[in-house]
Amino acid sequence: MKNALCMALLASACLLTAGNASASPFPLYDNFAAPTVDSTKWYGGESDYLTLDAVREITLGHRLHLAATAYSSPNDDGYSSGGTYGLYFLNPEGITAVSYSVQVDKATATACPTNTGAEVVAGPEFRGRFFNTQANPTSQLGDVEFAIGLDRRPSDGDGAMTASYIYQECANSDCSSRNTIAQGTLGTVPLNQRTTVIVRWDQANHRFLFNINGKKGASRYRLSDSSAPYSAEKEIDVAHVIVDCAATPRPQTTMDAYFDNIRVAR
Repeated sequence: MKNALCMALLASACLLTAGNASASPFPLYDNFAAPTVDSTKWYGGESDYLTLDAVREITLGHRLHLAATAYSSPNDDGYSSGGTYGLYFLNPEGITAVSYSVQVDKATATACPTNTGAEVVAGPEFRGRFFNTQANPTSQLGDVEFAIGLDRRPSDGDGAMTASYIYQECANSDCSSRNTIAQGTLGTVPLNQRTTVIVRWDQANHRFLFNINGKKGASRYRLSDSSAPYSAEKEIDVAHVIVDCAATPRPQTTMDAYFDNIRVAR
């Protein structure tokens, strides 16, 4: 999730002063009142073997605690790896909108000493696939995935995190290659503050609506969206991308976040 930009021809993205993704009217999905993760609503997932320390638990205060520390690979210099650690919605098909609250208590990201401008970023997020651009999809090719959350980078020295979004189209059958449709930012959020995040896929108007702590935005796209995604997965997680680095100390990210009041609409 980098600086805001508008993608000519494919999409236009702009901040709005009014919109429909305001106060969440969605039915409650999980407020984590049970002492353990509800297996009728979630299943666990992680996607990077370089995430070496991780926590996934329900706290006594009835919040989902996700924490992860990940390291760069020392084998190459200039490539990167990334992944997520969190919970997937058990039955994600048909979900068109999600809202949640999140509070980050700790966030660190350290750069590669010999490649300080290379990407190292971590943050809590919602990530989900909403449609496929192919007429009759037979693989993940064409799946469109939207992610929204908070970012921490090595250059963030004031303790704040950047609220941002990005969505991409899978460019091959296993989605190992992707094309970015649009991405942008919605200001900053301090640590230790509860943040409300809302996102809604507005299929009728070919756009995504989103809201972070009352700051609304929308991103329109020019893509076929009549087909359901081949892989409808949706998740809440802590995510990271870290450049591979042969120098020491190795780059690493740490993210410690608490989620609550997950709501969904179908």
